[in-house]
Amino acid sequence: MNKILADFIDKYALYMLHRKRSSFWQFKNSIEETEYFDVFYSSPDLPDIKFQEKDQLNGYSMGRYSFKSQMSTVDICNINSSGLYYRSNEGKNSVNVICINGWRSSSHKKLQSIYLKEFMKLNYNIYFVTLPYHMERNSSHALYDGEFMISADIDRTLLAIKQAVLDTRALIRWIKDKNGEVILIGLSLGGLISNLIGVTERKVDKLVSIFYANNLSYTIWDTIPGRYIKADFEKHGFTYEELKRKWQIINPSNFTPVIRKDNILLLTAIYDKYVHKKDSDILWEAWGRPQRVLMNCGHSGIVLCRENIRNSSVSFIRDLRK
Repeated sequence: MNKILADFIDKYALYMLHRKRSSFWQFKNSIEETEYFDVFYSSPDLPDIKFQEKDQLNGYSMGRYSFKSQMSTVDICNINSSGLYYRSNEGKNSVNVICINGWRSSSHKKLQSIYLKEFMKLNYNIYFVTLPYHMERNSSHALYDGEFMISADIDRTLLAIKQAVLDTRALIRWIKDKNGEVILIGLSLGGLISNLIGVTERKVDKLVSIFYANNLSYTIWDTIPGRYIKADFEKHGFTYEELKRKWQIINPSNFTPVIRKDNILLLTAIYDKYVHKKDSDILWEAWGRPQRVLMNCGHSGIVLCRENIRNSSVSFIRDLRK
């Protein structure tokens, strides 16, 4: 895909994205000081996971899983961590893939369309994590999925990201307790969450991060998706430097991965208008240049280049036991 076409598709997609935007100012800043790393990213307990089976297909049981979130929340919609599962009935393969979708996703279809059929052929168990304030966890007061996860409400954004990291780590530990291997795949905001798990959770066997956000403050201030959230901050006289300071603990490039560098794969879209390459480069450099695939596309490559994404990541994952 050439740059002109990639730019056009991303800009059109962003135009459509912003047809729904917050109808009121959400700025809030009551946290005086960010917690220490080990406090903010505390170790999760083993969850009591409930599986609600919906169907059986090709040797798989599938449905929705849920468990009480590791964090308390005032929003009833968000008290449980949940998502979709596809579990092999054969029980011969202990590879488990956890997939985390991006901001404003109203379904898991993007990652499902890339990976589901291939992973089922490989007899892997697959879990699609629903982020806080998305899909079944979204507030009835929100105009779009994820409106209350990433916003000018500094405190709620921090807590939602902390919740996503903690609850996914709880799922990882539940799987490891069953002697399973864990592959973590994150897309866009899900890539940011996955990368934060990569600096906090040693029980991940392999990490694949696709078109990942890195410095969320930069994303808000200098990319098109953050335009209206930035306006909210500016309306209330809050600066970029202040935001960087408040959100430094959710910037994965500020920390060192606790999993081996050769177990990390980063995929970067060169012409991405949602997540700028120069911000992605910062994480790649900070993490000691792990394996990376540069793709000649924009963020729309999630759809248009999914075969390339699938082939790159499946090849990397299948080297699991080497």
